[in-house]
Amino acid sequence: MMKSGDILIYESPKPTKIRALTWLAAALMVFCAVAAIFVFEHMVENEGSTELASLTARLVMSTVIVSIGISVFAGMLIYLTYYTTRLKTNARGDVIYVETLRLFGTATRTLKSSQIDSSAYHHGQLNLVRTPSVDAPWFWVKVVSGKGFLLDLHGTVLEVDALTRILTADWEKSVANLPMAD
Repeated sequence: MMKSGDILIYESPKPTKIRALTWLAAALMVFCAVAAIFVFEHMVENEGSTELASLTARLVMSTVIVSIGISVFAGMLIYLTYYTTRLKTNARGDVIYVETLRLFGTATRTLKSSQIDSSAYHHGQLNLVRTPSVDAPWFWVKVVSGKGFLLDLHGTVLEVDALTRILTADWEKSVANLPMAD
């Protein structure tokens, strides 16, 4: 929630898409759990045989199957905590608010501008055919003694100068240029 005087710097284009992918990963995890149960209860020793495979073989196969679903879902839950939906600052420019996704809702972290350490650009392209099949450029912003955050470059940048200061870790030197609230 924006307070009076806060300045919106950046807004993500697709928090709904990211959250939908997370719920899809949850569905995959449930599917893998059901498949693992089925394999555990029905895995036979040889094709055409009615004798169940050894307990060890069934446990190993079931564990591998369920681990796939858990890993994908856990990865998406972690990704949510880094994916920035909104980036705001106060009118003075000395505080940065980083809004990230959660499974339900969002969370906002408050950082001092001096905590921004550096950033790194990633082109985010995957070329499976002649032209890029994935085009997802992003910045990773490193925070001193804290968790960094990810900025999707398909987002809307409302304050280019403010975002540039964050990405170049040159915030303190340029606060005077930040538009002040009336």
